[in-house]
Amino acid sequence: MKRILSVLLIALVACTSVFAAVNFSGSATIGYAIQYDHEADDWSAHLNGDDGEDTNTGSLNLNIADDNGLWSVTFEGEPTLDSAGGIAADVTVDLAKIVGLEDWTLAVGMSANDRFTPTRAYSNNSGKSWDRIRTADNGYFANLTLGYGNYIQVQAALDPGLSGSPTSKRDFGVGVYSNPINGLEVSAAYLYQGEWATNEGTIGGAVDVNLGTMLDLGFNLGVSVADRYGFDRGNDFAATVYGGVDFVTVAAEYAYTADEANFLWVGAEFAVVDNLDLGVYVGANDVAEFADQYFVGGSIGYDLNGIGLGLDIEYAQGGGKEYYDNSLTITPSLSVSF
Repeated sequence: MKRILSVLLIALVACTSVFAAVNFSGSATIGYAIQYDHEADDWSAHLNGDDGEDTNTGSLNLNIADDNGLWSVTFEGEPTLDSAGGIAADVTVDLAKIVGLEDWTLAVGMSANDRFTPTRAYSNNSGKSWDRIRTADNGYFANLTLGYGNYIQVQAALDPGLSGSPTSKRDFGVGVYSNPINGLEVSAAYLYQGEWATNEGTIGGAVDVNLGTMLDLGFNLGVSVADRYGFDRGNDFAATVYGGVDFVTVAAEYAYTADEANFLWVGAEFAVVDNLDLGVYVGANDVAEFADQYFVGGSIGYDLNGIGLGLDIEYAQGGGKEYYDNSLTITPSLSVSF
């Protein structure tokens, strides 16, 4: 790990010596989840993101790039640098911009302690990521991106063997994404091994159609569908219907998955006051058991000059969320962006 980070830092120094104008941007967020277990009659607390869900609320992101977007170096990760977290480092160079190819993207890069995830078209309102196809462990990847405008983008990544023995299976992934017209997005991906189906690989695709954007209706109205299949695991299917105007957006997601039979999530977000966001949602891992197993929650966030304050409240009844039963969770958070 130290060797790879050293290489990336050397690459950063080389880039800054060639291109003088360097921009720094990023953000840091930390949340603390305070949980009350009704059955145990007990309180507990943990850093948000360590509760079994892919919340990614606690995060660190630093992006360093030149003015023209010819190269970038990104560091990102979780606030706790333990075995479950760590800092990922990515270096990317856009060869098409360097040689002056207009409308084309030809970028090469190297990632350390990271996961390869191709660009996805699915509208992931619930945050459950039913469509996500990514590598299993934080490793080292050489990656390539080739694209033309918004019409097509092809991404590929290969583990060159730095994260394991030369005889071990190496993760390989490829993804295709297209936004040919306003309001239409399409994606497809294949991953050898990977996070979700670790032995034989995963394949999947997604389509998002926003009729509001496509027909210039002045409001959003769309449907998004995704399907992924793990050759040694099974199938996940998810569909979302969404819509809204400037001050309110609503969405409903249904998923029939290999792990959860009939997942349902319904939510709304409100932006009635400048810099103040409100959200509410309700759902269940199995809608057939909704009366006995459900979850409901809400959030409020306020942003002022790059400093954000947030508060999330969620209650789960009877295993409505897989990581706790009959529990109330209150999560304050603080974020800083620059």
